[in-house]
Amino acid sequence: AGGNVDLRLDTEMTRIITDASGAATGIEMRQGDGPADSVSARNIVLTTGGYGSSAELFGRFTGGRPLHTMTYETSLGTGIVAREVENRTAELLLSRPLGRTRILLDRWFSGALCLLLPLLVVTILAWWLAPKVEESLDLAVALKATLFTWLFPLMAFSATTFLSTFFSQQLKAGIIVLGIFLLQLALYFVPELCGQSIYNLIDLDSSLLFNRNEWPRQQTWVMLSISALFVVGALMRFRRRDF
Repeated sequence: AGGNVDLRLDTEMTRIITDASGAATGIEMRQGDGPADSVSARNIVLTTGGYGSSAELFGRFTGGRPLHTMTYETSLGTGIVAREVENRTAELLLSRPLGRTRILLDRWFSGALCLLLPLLVVTILAWWLAPKVEESLDLAVALKATLFTWLFPLMAFSATTFLSTFFSQQLKAGIIVLGIFLLQLALYFVPELCGQSIYNLIDLDSSLLFNRNEWPRQQTWVMLSISALFVVGALMRFRRRDF
């Protein structure tokens, strides 16, 4: 790291330093077996990794409860069909008095909503907290940008929903889509090839349009069209699949 960034890896935060009013002014930390250290800053931002994919950590922090989350199923759509086949519960799912189209769309809309809601909550929370750190945030602009950004993971979710209808193991669909998106991300960071990456759809140039009260219509229609094609393909495949 360089400039104004001091990157500390494998470092444990041991205490938040506060002033007389209770405001955070720094942290105390320890790196490995080394001595305790501290750093002061005008603004302190705490971020954490999740444990929704680790059965061991989930059990440790929830009093031994079994891991049952929708982390990957919701964000990637791998479990919409393939998980039911893998768990041998597809016939039970189809025994409901609903058509296959209704079953798949209900699951797709639920997953899409689960992707959107956390983004909206974080956006509203950031708008509420902005004045407390002497910043300003236009809520309307931020919500528009959030909806636009949501369309990108929605593409990945729709793609894995489609692939999920072909496989009997949910992990396969997720690996394929993750591989494609990682390749696209790698292309984005190569100047000669970045124009071929789908990450251009949500790059900084597109996001800055919202500050000028403009909407990136072309990128929006591309992402919506891709998601719609995958959903239509998933419906066609799901209707014909034997379980």
